[in-house]
Amino acid sequence: MKQAIALEQGSLWPAIEASVTRATTSGALRPIGTEALTLTDQGMEFLVRRATNGEANPTTGNGTAPDNPFLSAESDLYLGDITDTHYCALNKSSVYAHHLLIVTRQFEPLETLLRMRDFVALSTCMREYDGIGFYDAGPDAGANQIHKHMHVVPLPLSPGCGQVPLTTVLSSVNGTASRIRSAPGLPYAHAFGGLSQSLFEDPLRAGEVTYDLYVDMMEMLGMRGTRTDGEFRQRVPYNLLLTRNWMLLVPRVKGHYKTLPIDALAFAGSIFVANATQLAVLRERGPMGALSDVARVRL
Repeated sequence: MKQAIALEQGSLWPAIEASVTRATTSGALRPIGTEALTLTDQGMEFLVRRATNGEANPTTGNGTAPDNPFLSAESDLYLGDITDTHYCALNKSSVYAHHLLIVTRQFEPLETLLRMRDFVALSTCMREYDGIGFYDAGPDAGANQIHKHMHVVPLPLSPGCGQVPLTTVLSSVNGTASRIRSAPGLPYAHAFGGLSQSLFEDPLRAGEVTYDLYVDMMEMLGMRGTRTDGEFRQRVPYNLLLTRNWMLLVPRVKGHYKTLPIDALAFAGSIFVANATQLAVLRERGPMGALSDVARVRL
């Protein structure tokens, strides 16, 4: 069944700005202050954001039934319905300004496989402004909620750093007839595919194309789902990253490198550290080394 898009084109960014103002005044929005620095490892320059307000941690509970904040979003953070299955809201405790959450209106476990309707909702938001969408598929992929949700952060990730740090590595991928490739500069298992920026002018079509690419990437990486209690669930945790130009999927083996949580944005080249201890851990191993330790080994 074809989805109906409820989000009026051109309305999302004004709604985000108005909600930021309202939620900041009411205290519903609690951004995490950070200072930015860069670390270079294996030819890639990583953007590292260190919290400046103590032991800040961008988590909001475990999403179990009694305290699931996604079943009823706070009014000052709620932006509206995207489709008949998803709504969008501001992320309450975020490192990046205007961090958007795309949430299923009915509860769906995070470990269920993504569906075309998830990609339609994500593509609808990415039609509105240039951003990077991402998904943490389970606690061992950096998620801190069990209610299925995706993210969009506006680009660039930091003034003067380029759109996405990872792009410098992906740009070295040679053109090929295969639509799913791998980047020589990434030492861990992954699947990469290019996209046409104009695709997102039609969110329904973009949802179809990106969903098909996702299915093929999962198959290529040996990550076909299993049917459990009537739902298709993932065998392996993973991170998914999506821009208007490319998609990247990375299978995971664990959620932390020592004390440092690793989420999808880390694979884009942006890593959050909550304190000096985590920063020291990252410096010692190197960002690319830390990513390699939490991702599946590249064969």
